[in-house]
Amino acid sequence: MGVVTIAGATSCASVSHAPLRSNGGIPAAQGEVDVRASKSENKNTLVEVRVRHLALPERVSPGASTYVVWVRPAGESGVQNLGALQVTPDLNGRLSAVTPFRHFELFITAEPSPQVMQPSGAELLSARLKRKGG
Repeated sequence: MGVVTIAGATSCASVSHAPLRSNGGIPAAQGEVDVRASKSENKNTLVEVRVRHLALPERVSPGASTYVVWVRPAGESGVQNLGALQVTPDLNGRLSAVTPFRHFELFITAEPSPQVMQPSGAELLSARLKRKGG
């Protein structure tokens, strides 16, 4: 899996776009993530995830009821739950969130609850991101 480098500056919000790669659990799903530096002093990373052609979570993993988006900082084993994808009746999902990390892997799992603290399902879609500047 390649690393997408995100260029940003504090005075201008440069947006980078990266595809989400399917890891086989939901082969029809397609997605992308847009990442940009926050304009605020804290220099957080703004993340927007969009996915199309999702299977129902319970079809992907028994007991699952939602898809959760996670970030794992580069070089670390811990994860941050960014939140649940808001899925429409036509099986498209979307999430906008903020993370303090600049270099991270983003991935999506099927979970029994949006409030889980650790992923219990397989990584279904993923991308590695690295933001420069900003």
